[in-house]
Amino acid sequence: MARPSKYTPELRERAVRMVIESRGDYEHETAAIKSVATKLGITTHESLRKWVRQAEVDGGVRQGKTTEEIAEIKRLRREVTELRRANEILKAGGCRANRARRAALRTGLGSAEPKYLGCDLQLHSGRS
Repeated sequence: MARPSKYTPELRERAVRMVIESRGDYEHETAAIKSVATKLGITTHESLRKWVRQAEVDGGVRQGKTTEEIAEIKRLRREVTELRRANEILKAGGCRANRARRAALRTGLGSAEPKYLGCDLQLHSGRS
């Protein structure tokens, strides 16, 4: 899990807005970014430059993945990881119902068509 930012979302928005508004006052955008970062106490101008770039992507000015798309990709990756973990547990025979079904099929006592027998397996995703 990433550590929380020391800059509030309001400060980020204000800094980005200030850079966009003051671009014309400076010879280069980098000079505007450095100036705004210094005025607002942002320790590294690279952070502000990234915020500006992401705001441009979100606003449709620049190509790239929007903030919403990035959040959705992260969520889907977590979900895929969790499902793969669950599948590995089930494949390894971590469920009593699966073991019983496989044993019945091996001995010829089970039906040819597998049925869901239920499972008391609890998956832990690290969340409480």
